[in-house]
Amino acid sequence: MVFETDGTVKWTAVTQDFSSNRTGSSVFDFDGDGAAEVVYSDEIRLYIYKGFDGTILFQTLLSSCTWHEYPVVADVDADGNAEIVAVANNNCGKGPQQGIFVYGDASDSWVTTRRIWNQHTYHITNVNDDGTIPTVEANNWETFNNFRQNVQTAGSVLASPDLTASFLRISFVPGDPLITARIGNGGANVVGAGVPVAFYDGDPSSGGTLLGVVNTTVALQPGQFEDVTLSLPAGTTTAGTIWVSADDAGGLVGSTNECDESNNIHNSGLVLGSAPAPGDTTPPRCEVIGVNIAHAAPPTNLLVEVQDTGSGLDAINGLVVNNAVVNILAFPVGTNAVIQVVADKIDEGKRSRLEIQAIDVAGNSSTCDPVLATITRESGMLLVRDVRSQERYLTVSPNGQERVVVMASVNGTWFRAQTDDGQTVTIDLGTAMSDGSDNTVAIRSFGDATVLLSDVAPTVGRRLPVAPPWWQSQWWLVGSWGG
Repeated sequence: MVFETDGTVKWTAVTQDFSSNRTGSSVFDFDGDGAAEVVYSDEIRLYIYKGFDGTILFQTLLSSCTWHEYPVVADVDADGNAEIVAVANNNCGKGPQQGIFVYGDASDSWVTTRRIWNQHTYHITNVNDDGTIPTVEANNWETFNNFRQNVQTAGSVLASPDLTASFLRISFVPGDPLITARIGNGGANVVGAGVPVAFYDGDPSSGGTLLGVVNTTVALQPGQFEDVTLSLPAGTTTAGTIWVSADDAGGLVGSTNECDESNNIHNSGLVLGSAPAPGDTTPPRCEVIGVNIAHAAPPTNLLVEVQDTGSGLDAINGLVVNNAVVNILAFPVGTNAVIQVVADKIDEGKRSRLEIQAIDVAGNSSTCDPVLATITRESGMLLVRDVRSQERYLTVSPNGQERVVVMASVNGTWFRAQTDDGQTVTIDLGTAMSDGSDNTVAIRSFGDATVLLSDVAPTVGRRLPVAPPWWQSQWWLVGSWGG
């Protein structure tokens, strides 16, 4: 029986409770529409009633002698969605069910809530999120004004995750193909572990062949990602490019309710070829050989050379392209020739970051990932995050003939570079670098200069031996950029 605030009966429902007459209920707004639903369990069934008029929205068999228990609502698996926790027993012969049962929405659309419900008289303010008990409990009626009802967590009650797939790459261990893709959450709510990720040979919406499905292993908060890997049998190849689809158990069938369902699929542009041939284990050469500094007219551009003298080049992929337009010269698969990649800066006042993957026919790969920026006295501090420890060399080229002093801080340790008479200098930041890719480099310039982070100390001061007309008579920073 449900009452109005003035004591009149709002609605009633027929239930069965001859064993104890002590059943309880809880309430929760599962769909975030501003009206709570009622969750109740009697001797034979679990019910969800519409709070407005008592319409049965859901029921399932669940036997109990009904002592003092009642169903509760919490996010038990930290997936960003509420679940119902109920208990069952067969002591009174009301049914065969026994144990603890957890129910979630089949379409994954129930709103988010706390991950705790700690006592029979639960009312939110009686317990903190970490399970500790407040020394002085706040009055529930002054904040929530409810009882045995969990709260929808901060932010929009309808906040949802947004799963995306990207950054696909191929490797072989030792001859078995491994396909790795990055699954990210760009939404406003956490998504739990176990999201299926499907890989296809060709576009899955146009008849692409399913290669396999793997699951994520951790919960992804907004802004987080996980790399997942599909292992394929040796000798597997693809006729088309490899596509990856997040929240897809195969056949474009998913279960996670997202704020944007249109951005789950990614075409990598990569074709899976044969495993590395015996004796061909050398990755392609991928080197930054020049930086054309735009002293007179933009754009500043970066020149990368890619070559494989073994089985020949199969593909060159721009994995990360920030503030740049990348031009990759066309080439036949298997070529041993030098292939040039030119990256033009878009905004001269902002830094550019480029990550290029070169793959040969044998499946070996290497990566170039330079960071190029122009910095002036007036531009303040340039901050570069997620720098790999290999990117230990900072090259400074003045944008003119004046003396330029550049101060660089690596994880809190300061370095100083000074140029005279327009000369380019390189300093080694390696002593302050931490292993991995979590380094932060902060750069401040006293003068106008172009700065470059690289894996190998560049050889500077020579012109390119051959150059197209539009970059002739320009001086270059020259050197290799390891993969």
